[in-house]
Amino acid sequence: MVLAIHPMPYIEQQYTNLILNMLGTKDKYVEVNYMLSDFLFAFMFLRFYYIVRTLMNFSVYSDLYSKRVCSKYKF
Repeated sequence: MVLAIHPMPYIEQQYTNLILNMLGTKDKYVEVNYMLSDFLFAFMFLRFYYIVRTLMNFSVYSDLYSKRVCSKYKF
């Protein structure tokens, strides 16, 4: 499911949020427009987990000999 999250081409939707103007006097709200693809790109960062998991699976400490030595010494 994590790998299925990606923005679809030519399908955009705009969301508008009111936020407090932190650059000025902080007394009025301004509209900020976000696109759906912005949120989907942010969720695509979760794919980084699979890169880390793959690197850990192919490291020197996870081969068969290393696991055997670790289990022998109960580590």
